[in-house]
Amino acid sequence: MNSRSAGLPLPARVLFVDDDPSVREAVARQLRGRGLIVDLACDGAEALALALESPYAVVATDYMMPGLAGLELIHALQAIRPEAMFVVLTGAPESVKNLRHVSQVHSVIAKPWNEQRLLAIVESGVREAQQPRKRRPGSSDSFAAVGGQFVLLLEDNDLDALVLERAINQVAPGEFRVVRARSLVEARKLLQTRAYSAVLADLGLPDANGLDTLSGLLGVSPDTPILVITGADDESLATQAVRAGAQDYLVKGDYEPEAVLRAMRYAVERKRIELRLSNLAHYDALTGLANRTLLTERQTRALARARRSAQHVALVAVDLDHFKTVNDTHGHDVGDALLVEVGRRLSASTRSEDTVARVGGDEFLILLEDLEGADGARRVAQRIHNAFATPIVIDGKELNTTPSVGIALFPDDAVDLAELQRHADTALYEAKRSGRNAFRFFSQALHERAQQRLDLELALVGALTAGEFGLTYRPEIDLQSAFVCGYEAVLHWDRGQKRLLARDFLGVLEESGDIVRVGKWLLGQACKDGARMSRTARLSVSVSGRELANPAFVEMMGAAMQASGVTGGILEVGFSEATLAAHFADASSKLPHLVDLGVRIAVDDYGGGRSSPLELARLPIHTIRLSEAFLPKAGDGRAGAALAGVVGMAGALGWSVVARGVETLEQLELVRSAGCHKAQGLFCGHAVHASTFPSVGSHRSQSG
Repeated sequence: MNSRSAGLPLPARVLFVDDDPSVREAVARQLRGRGLIVDLACDGAEALALALESPYAVVATDYMMPGLAGLELIHALQAIRPEAMFVVLTGAPESVKNLRHVSQVHSVIAKPWNEQRLLAIVESGVREAQQPRKRRPGSSDSFAAVGGQFVLLLEDNDLDALVLERAINQVAPGEFRVVRARSLVEARKLLQTRAYSAVLADLGLPDANGLDTLSGLLGVSPDTPILVITGADDESLATQAVRAGAQDYLVKGDYEPEAVLRAMRYAVERKRIELRLSNLAHYDALTGLANRTLLTERQTRALARARRSAQHVALVAVDLDHFKTVNDTHGHDVGDALLVEVGRRLSASTRSEDTVARVGGDEFLILLEDLEGADGARRVAQRIHNAFATPIVIDGKELNTTPSVGIALFPDDAVDLAELQRHADTALYEAKRSGRNAFRFFSQALHERAQQRLDLELALVGALTAGEFGLTYRPEIDLQSAFVCGYEAVLHWDRGQKRLLARDFLGVLEESGDIVRVGKWLLGQACKDGARMSRTARLSVSVSGRELANPAFVEMMGAAMQASGVTGGILEVGFSEATLAAHFADASSKLPHLVDLGVRIAVDDYGGGRSSPLELARLPIHTIRLSEAFLPKAGDGRAGAALAGVVGMAGALGWSVVARGVETLEQLELVRSAGCHKAQGLFCGHAVHASTFPSVGSHRSQSG
């Protein structure tokens, strides 16, 4: 139901059960390295919960664990997943002799096991699980293979069920196999085990009545045609059922064979046409997943059922981390193929009754129904995380794509659909803010934080026009002469009576895109201030990734310099290490033009990112400003050695080095001993206003 994407077979999914967390994680790393998707369970109860919701090619389990374990656990898992192969791990091989005669037990491995042997056995079990099984003549699968059609009959009255089944067999002997269910719960389970050509459903059942029966069936299998059965005096209910999604209705007791067969065939054909039209309106053309329209329809029905049944519904928002980088690096064809594979992995990580939808470029929403609480949603989120721990390979390229996931529950977190969606987005934002590749549940604390952020974003819209932004300048000193040799522009925002520093609002400007507008003002103002500054000092201005990506960035720089009269010789533009890594193509093409204008290039917060020195060496860099992370443990010899190593490397590449965050004499001495000749920080002087810029040689740092 979730995904109809075609393509290469999905990686096999394996369940590993062990009560030792270090063993679980070690085995998971090994198996994921072989291209398998691995879910983990700490005990038998968690293994059963996972197996109820997801199929597995292989279940590898420790034989001796607290609680449910051993033969009892294996039998319970086999009852749920008879198609799975089992690998049993044990420290006492003699205790599992009775497993020799248990079907589907592929291997028993003695502890401590050889890593390569374990991997080989699990892979062998996967291959065996994927082989077509031999079927008995006359079995259900054989019946389907020769064109037989299964029909699900939902009827609690034995006599009515017998009459209707005989009517079907009388007019079409051998064409249909009728499978009987006596309750809605039983019917929903049967609908999850195989495809049915049609469902004939009595609307009056022990556990459901009227349209609740229909909605319960549609929730599990919306693509299966349904004929409802109503009493002769209840034509109004039958009409409502057809409007609500049934294809037709039968009157209880009026089972004329030809009429029954005609109604069934009409229902199947009508559903086929309906699905074809629905595909165009309700499914994403690229991935085959539901689109926003279909998801909204299913959400509306799901919330209505949840209100009546006291069950929970979860909305899971999924966003791919750094998807734009994949498009920029590998092209849109690879990006599209990645989205298809992502859709398939998300679908394989959810239950058959759940809905996975693509609602934007790399944005997905998942609707989880019939949950007892947060645990069910947490298991799905963990399976999603596990699915992406195994690398995705597209056209021979390994793409280490990770998902950020936000989850909101109804009715715990929301009273309606709109609020549920907002709160799932809030949780998603928190997952991204906390480092990405994570999942977060909505909470009231998150809501309050999101509201504060929204207030901040709205206030920032008019801050520039209102003249609320300002600049101060952080001095940089030469450690040999103790004179100020430069200044770094620092943005602040006077919001009412409170002054906010850039770190309090810069992220919001980045995400909203207003950083380009504010950055243009900052650059112009800094250039004006720099024109008044001593020509022996240098002025440094930090620039964001969005500004660097702006096609007009170089022209904007040149215009600001020309308007202010500042010369390129005193101007330095800084980019964070992370910005240069994420926008390397822009940096490679644009930075040389800045150098032609006389502007020097700096790398801010060096050491805080993951860029390669060899990659940075291809850019026209003059200065690196070290991350403050180099300084907290100033007395640590290893910290001193690391600092000296970076300074030595910079010297070999011709880069000047500025140590940031120097606040104590001890840190200053560490910086000096490492060979660094320039520093910034409270020990080197507080930030000043442009009006106080010193004349040549007049300002000596307090550290001198």
